[in-house]
Amino acid sequence: MLRPGKRPFGAENAMIVRRVLQRIRRHFPDTHVLVRGNGLFSGPELMGFIDAMPNVDFIFGFSCNVKLLATAEPTRLRAVDLWVAAQSQAQPATVISRLFKIAVQVRQTRSKMSFICRTLVPSNICCRP
Repeated sequence: MLRPGKRPFGAENAMIVRRVLQRIRRHFPDTHVLVRGNGLFSGPELMGFIDAMPNVDFIFGFSCNVKLLATAEPTRLRAVDLWVAAQSQAQPATVISRLFKIAVQVRQTRSKMSFICRTLVPSNICCRP
């Protein structure tokens, strides 16, 4: 949905998604729905609304923050080690990707949510310090 002016926040996004999901459910009542969006679209209200619905899941991309970077550091270092080792192969890897899961306490809803995070090590790094 493209709109000029201010971007909608959590409660308004939840209302928009609710209307869209109702229309989908009218025609496809048993279909599993995956809602995708970026961190600006998501919010505790929207995540809580989707989480409470049966047969609906969500994936939102969030930007990094200091706490997430600190949590990701061991996984990033393992990815760097793998990238360095891959450079001796006949066809070296250009990117190494690693996933890890963390549980986060959401302040607004006081509930725990699991986040799957990805760390990428591209070919433009030189080596682990």
